[in-house]
Amino acid sequence: MIYITGWLFLYIGFFLQEGLRYRGRAFLVTVVFYFLAVAVFRGDVGTDTASYTLMVENLTQGFVWGGAEPAFVVFVTLLGSWIQSSELVVRLFSLLFFLLLFVYIARSDRNESFFIISYFLPAFSYTYSMNGMRIGVAVVLLLLAAQTVRRGGKVIASGLVLSSIFFHYSIIFPLVYITFSQVKWSRVSNVLIFLFGISFFIVFVLTFMLPYVVSKISLYSDYSSPGALSGVGKVVPVFLMVLGVSLGRLGDRRKYKIVFIGVSATLLSVFLAQFSYAGLRFLDLISIAFPVSVVLAYSSLNIDFDFFVKTSFVLSGVVSVGATFRNFLLEYGQGPTPFLPYEFFWSLL
Repeated sequence: MIYITGWLFLYIGFFLQEGLRYRGRAFLVTVVFYFLAVAVFRGDVGTDTASYTLMVENLTQGFVWGGAEPAFVVFVTLLGSWIQSSELVVRLFSLLFFLLLFVYIARSDRNESFFIISYFLPAFSYTYSMNGMRIGVAVVLLLLAAQTVRRGGKVIASGLVLSSIFFHYSIIFPLVYITFSQVKWSRVSNVLIFLFGISFFIVFVLTFMLPYVVSKISLYSDYSSPGALSGVGKVVPVFLMVLGVSLGRLGDRRKYKIVFIGVSATLLSVFLAQFSYAGLRFLDLISIAFPVSVVLAYSSLNIDFDFFVKTSFVLSGVVSVGATFRNFLLEYGQGPTPFLPYEFFWSLL
């Protein structure tokens, strides 16, 4: 099966890279090209693909801005102005995800490369490129922003952060989470800047995006959490990474801060998930925000991942693969564009 082949290809590349202590990016880039081909050349595949196709058609046939993410609207409108196929525009949006990921990989250090191949690709390569594509692009832009901060480009990082928000508003949550995990709580100025930033975004949302946000809240209120075990596929990887950080070699103060935020946010989201579908969305965002905060913490100290963190990332990736494929199987043939059965784009012609 095409998905399993990709994951097997990924882990073969991973073990070759680690076993040979190879520091280049050839294995990683080759694997990403495979995932790119699966996403870009897909037919009616990917849970939200049909919804994205409809959104593209609506935006290109009669543009009415209802508060939707402006970067997504501009991207789709520009492409739709010279490409007649809405299906092709959606596939090009998937291509954008991977092009941005290639930039991140090209600029990555050892920790960032390990994070991508051990956790990010296993957990998100299919879902962020074929389902939640807006949040996928927003997440990679956030990764690039964090990477740029590590490289000392704070002005460019600010632009990347703004771009990520304009591709998906919910990226504000992991942005706040990551920032809170990195700043020194003992400094009053950091706390004040942090609170000012949150207040600014709240005012921005209430001023420019209130109708859109209200519509999303109304949408989620109609959904209920599927069951008591909802979100386990996200909770287990996060707690594995929490365990890895707890046993790792970060300084105690920074370690305990990252662990405290991760555990607290996860437990609150699990509690919310028992009553609302929104809790599952928060768990999904935490499952990317937590490892990014770990990458930033290690990179800021200029130290490589230790054995415990590496092991936790690998195990978290494996668990995510199992949870993702289980969801694919449970949704087999359901809806207009399920992940299974897979078909190529030319089947639509």
